[in-house]
Amino acid sequence: MSVNIREFIRILILSELKDKPMHGYAIMEKLSKHGRKASAGMIYPLLSSLKRSGLIEIDSTGDRAKKTYRISEKGLKFLDDNAEKVQSIRQKFEKLSEISKMGSDIFHESLRMLAENFESLDEMQKKEISRIIKKAAMEIRYIIELGGINENRGIR
Repeated sequence: MSVNIREFIRILILSELKDKPMHGYAIMEKLSKHGRKASAGMIYPLLSSLKRSGLIEIDSTGDRAKKTYRISEKGLKFLDDNAEKVQSIRQKFEKLSEISKMGSDIFHESLRMLAENFESLDEMQKKEISRIIKKAAMEIRYIIELGGINENRGIR
């Protein structure tokens, strides 16, 4: 089952709101704690879309006009009607959380930095980064596909 990132986050938001009403920043924090960094530029338009679709409602407007969102009856029905997809997404979310704890967030940040600074790298630096990325990818595949671990050095 293929799910795009917006749908993935929409379902995660609905799942989180099923547990309790939250404001947008709390939703971003919750997703970030589980390894899925989401910006305000992504979350707030999704919240507006969910509200327009009738899947969530504004529960209250608190301090400094913070809106607290809660799942609507229609949203609960959506989660119920899509229980298999929701379960699959929750499982993927948990896996992403575990992978994030292993260092994927550091790796993603490094790739972001690489993209931002690519033009300033010389050919030797690019070759070395390429070697590191390829080596890391090969070692990960080796562990996954062959179970290769060497107690002295880690990876064989």
